[in-house]
Amino acid sequence: MTVYKVIFSPRALDDIEKACGYYNEQQKILANVSLNKLKLHYNLSV
Repeated sequence: MTVYKVIFSPRALDDIEKACGYYNEQQKILANVSLNKLKLHYNLSV
């Protein structure tokens, strides 16, 4: 099997880093929304 090395430009690495940060932030927001819905639905005070 041939192994290839992928080389990313600095601009591509920057875009990837920004995209990861964005999606990580969205996950936090979605997790908070889900937790709040559970709290409301089950009357939790967590």
